[in-house]
Amino acid sequence: MTHFKLTNILNDVNNILLPTVCFGCNARLYRGEKTICTVCRNQLPLTDDNYNEENSIDRIFYGRVNIKKANSLLFFTKNGIVKNIIHHLKYKNQEQIGEFLGNWFGEIIKNDGSLNNIDIVIPVPLHKKRLKKRGYNQVTLFGQQLAYHLNADYAEGILIKTSNTKTQTKKGRIYRWQ
Repeated sequence: MTHFKLTNILNDVNNILLPTVCFGCNARLYRGEKTICTVCRNQLPLTDDNYNEENSIDRIFYGRVNIKKANSLLFFTKNGIVKNIIHHLKYKNQEQIGEFLGNWFGEIIKNDGSLNNIDIVIPVPLHKKRLKKRGYNQVTLFGQQLAYHLNADYAEGILIKTSNTKTQTKKGRIYRWQ
């Protein structure tokens, strides 16, 4: 018990000297909060889609890609918390956000029970030049956590990114799709 109290005291002192902040709003995180503060987490726009019913993500792919089912954890808006979080994950070297989101989505999917026969989770790769520049693939920890919660294997290297495309952040929806 003494070790536990000492660890908490050291963590509290560390948080005073080097406070951790929320990646959604930059507010200070307190004991029990990790990556995203409680306020931001409660404000994140969950899609509430499931794999048993048709959803808006499914409809995006109709007539374009032969896909059985699609899903998303969060809605993305141009000026929202989700944009801040994704920006930190992709461009600010905050890889742990992928782990946080993968754990959260993995728990939702596991508890939903509609995807209990997934064999393998395969991440979409980055081109080797972009991977070298960024230092990591932003979906790696996300995919690993999904695989863990779904009791599935995780396998990188199955898909290969052959062209080094330019960033799509300045493109509209139609150009991104093409």
